[in-house]
Amino acid sequence: MRAAMVLEVTSGSRRDRKGAERDRGPKRRGYAAADIPLYLLIDRLEGKATIFFEPRGDDYAHIVSVALGEDLPIPAPLEGVLPTRDF
Repeated sequence: MRAAMVLEVTSGSRRDRKGAERDRGPKRRGYAAADIPLYLLIDRLEGKATIFFEPRGDDYAHIVSVALGEDLPIPAPLEGVLPTRDF
């Protein structure tokens, strides 16, 4: 069985900016290349939640972001809404 989604949460610390950059770039591309359908990134430094979906090669074809506090729609295969108000 393969993973349907990977979730990363960045540190809220400005000192860990490099870790957040890895989550936004190299890790995202690695998950897409591994054909993981959904990548959810809770970016506390940027104050937003982002879902990447439909992997194509080494990146995702679609991206939806909302400010933390808003609801984030989650596409198939999990389909639903993620409330982010408590993040």
